[in-house]
Amino acid sequence: MEFWKAVAALARNRFVGPPLLALALVAGVVAFLAVPGGYRTDTSLVLATPTNGGVLSRDPNRPTGQANPLLQFSDALRTAASIVIQSVNTEESRARVGAPKDGPVDLVIDDGRSNPRVLDISGPYVYIAVEAPSEKTASEVLTATRQRVVDEVVDWQKELGAPPPTFLTVATIVPPSTPEPVTRARWQAAAGAGLLVLAGGLCVAYGLARRKARRVRQETPAEAATPETAEEFERAENAIPETAEKVATTSGDDGD
Repeated sequence: MEFWKAVAALARNRFVGPPLLALALVAGVVAFLAVPGGYRTDTSLVLATPTNGGVLSRDPNRPTGQANPLLQFSDALRTAASIVIQSVNTEESRARVGAPKDGPVDLVIDDGRSNPRVLDISGPYVYIAVEAPSEKTASEVLTATRQRVVDEVVDWQKELGAPPPTFLTVATIVPPSTPEPVTRARWQAAAGAGLLVLAGGLCVAYGLARRKARRVRQETPAEAATPETAEEFERAENAIPETAEKVATTSGDDGD
């Protein structure tokens, strides 16, 4: 409890609080400028069945015909979307679209759960979001990833032997957004640097104040330390807030 009282007293002192606050602001600005910014863009896709329902009948009189295997699953479109999302999320596939592992580009491909604008993720959605160092890179990676999704849908259907007229299609429900600046990381760095400087400065000031208070006590002649003065020193050492404030003021006067 005494520690926090001492810290509060130092923060209110005009020789400690304002200079530390100014230094913390400077550190925050420097950190904000030092952390590189980025750009973010996204788009939302949906898988849809063809007009023939995914079944190709050679004979109109036959109730059954050639069907698209991807549409034979329960909740087929959502299952197909999940397959495509997993295929595009491999390290090899991400590297091909310009977002290798541990690279500067952050690529998100999911069913829309990371998009706060999507209220229901039970549909066959494919959500793509890109955060890159430059506006151009963000747009290029998003375009390449969208094309990769379309290619994966086609490749899977070819591999399963689905008739081309029954192929699923990929529709864009939310067009690619214009890349917007992202400053979240820069603000976090600025806040962290400012708080670190402020907390560190107060701790250093507290340590110096306590050290000087002990030195003053040690320099007092032992023979002059009557029970009354000893009791006063004990109270002064325990009441660090008042001691810290006096020491800080004395230091300021010595500097003048």
